[in-house]
Amino acid sequence: MPHHIRKLESEAEFLDFARLSVNAYPSSNAQVETMAQRMRTTHLESRYSHFWGVFEDGRMVGGMRILDFSLNYHGSFIPAGGVGAVATDIAERKRGVAKEIVTFFLDRCAAEGQYLAYLYPFRPDFYYQMGFGYGPKVNQYTFLPDSLPRVSETRAALAGRVSPGERVEYLTPDDLPLLDEFSVRTAARQHGYCRDSRFELENLLKRHESRTVVGWKHDGKLRGYISYGFKSAHAANVMKNNLIIRAWRWDSPEALAVTGGFIRSLADQIHRVEFNTHQADFHFLLKDVRNGTDNLIMPHVGHETNTAGVGVMYRIVDVVKLLESTAGSRDYNGVTAKVELDVTDTFRPANTGRYLLTFEGGRMTGLNRQPSKAAEGAGHADGGGTIDGGAIPLSLGVNELASLLMGSVEVSTLHRLGRVSAPEGSLPVLEQVFRARQKPENVTYF
Repeated sequence: MPHHIRKLESEAEFLDFARLSVNAYPSSNAQVETMAQRMRTTHLESRYSHFWGVFEDGRMVGGMRILDFSLNYHGSFIPAGGVGAVATDIAERKRGVAKEIVTFFLDRCAAEGQYLAYLYPFRPDFYYQMGFGYGPKVNQYTFLPDSLPRVSETRAALAGRVSPGERVEYLTPDDLPLLDEFSVRTAARQHGYCRDSRFELENLLKRHESRTVVGWKHDGKLRGYISYGFKSAHAANVMKNNLIIRAWRWDSPEALAVTGGFIRSLADQIHRVEFNTHQADFHFLLKDVRNGTDNLIMPHVGHETNTAGVGVMYRIVDVVKLLESTAGSRDYNGVTAKVELDVTDTFRPANTGRYLLTFEGGRMTGLNRQPSKAAEGAGHADGGGTIDGGAIPLSLGVNELASLLMGSVEVSTLHRLGRVSAPEGSLPVLEQVFRARQKPENVTYF
């Protein structure tokens, strides 16, 4: 029987989806009624996030949350789609409901002009098979608070750019305009960031009654903030707790010094600080980089500093339209060259094909599409057989193309691992074309 996918409407449907979600993810320990109310509030009050159900003969068999984002793509904002809370009725497993959900989501992205999509996978291999490419790893650091430098010890203070006496203050709903301006300003500076919605910022500041958001204001602007909570660090000692950082954002070394000084000031009250970040070099801030496990990575005596995992995954919805819509804004590092991409996409076959990209002075000035070599019955051998004899051939899956265009990985890395095919001598040029000035970071979780 065919399935019908639409937005949720009634309270009963939100309860059905909450029950379905709890059964799909039982370890969440969520209360059905509380989850349903939170979903419904988000659905009704947020302009960018809505819940959808998959129905068969009027009965819900699956669902998802679809989000509309404005994402910083190498310095310019583009529309992007997000999907989360993907769940199917456990009695409907292995009937293709999840595949229908992802197909519907990607089709909707295309219709909405969102040629880039992303998600947080419940299983990376599941979404990799659907054409999603890996993003950067997220690193969890668990460090001692006094491993952070004193404000007076920072370069910002030593250079006189910030006073050692500067302190954070609690943020309240009255600070919403400052937080909104800060969000827009910092999102514009970091590739991969999404603009925070007004709804999410309001929700962040609603926590002010429990005093869990602090920020540093300077020259009439919010310069950095920390959203935090606590977690017990010892089963038999209620006085031993860790500080859990939900969000830590700053716009300058000065803001980092002051907000970091707040964390250091809690050294006599908390055991360790848990902080998740895409910044693999965050440990350079710390005096003691160890994460408290005392694990040694042998035989070369490597002290464990953090745990890491693959989080966000990116998906190209429409190769041509993504490249064309960003051609005027992305700088391909000043390169003048021709590159022929031979792309394979088994989940959205319309993307499969050869794309001749012409770059002049770092701008993509031409895009010519032809059928793929596979469609013509030819192989994918390195070199030769290109649309243009002077073009550099690069064969890859749409997964790797997404990771490459986002700057999550270098061409040479993919080539060394056998995930792309290209002439060995062309790698320096390809590396220059696709190298990202910034690795993507994402701090919008859903």
